[in-house]
Amino acid sequence: MSAFPTNNFDFISRGRKIQSALIGTPNSVLYTVPSNKRCTVIGINLANEHTAATTVFLYHVRPTETASTKSALYYGMTMATASVTQDDALKYLAAGDQLIASCSTGSHVCITVYGIEE
Repeated sequence: MSAFPTNNFDFISRGRKIQSALIGTPNSVLYTVPSNKRCTVIGINLANEHTAATTVFLYHVRPTETASTKSALYYGMTMATASVTQDDALKYLAAGDQLIASCSTGSHVCITVYGIEE
């Protein structure tokens, strides 16, 4: 058995859902790493549940930063009607780091974050 997962489902199943929320406007905090932990994000799913396209912004913000282009994971990403985007790139968050998100339409994009807190 390999130490590394052989497919995306196997990889996500090793973590747990750490947050799931409908996002809208303005920017809102999706997840904050607890002060005594760190988090490895192993998957992010974005689902546009709206009847129109929408634009998504997702930021990884450290405690001393604000949501801006330099902290963007997704900046102005257009999601088609009823579409889903999956991101399985690893992201490492330290204590106090936040994921902040918004979209151009009302609360129509569901973002689910999977990870390992330790």
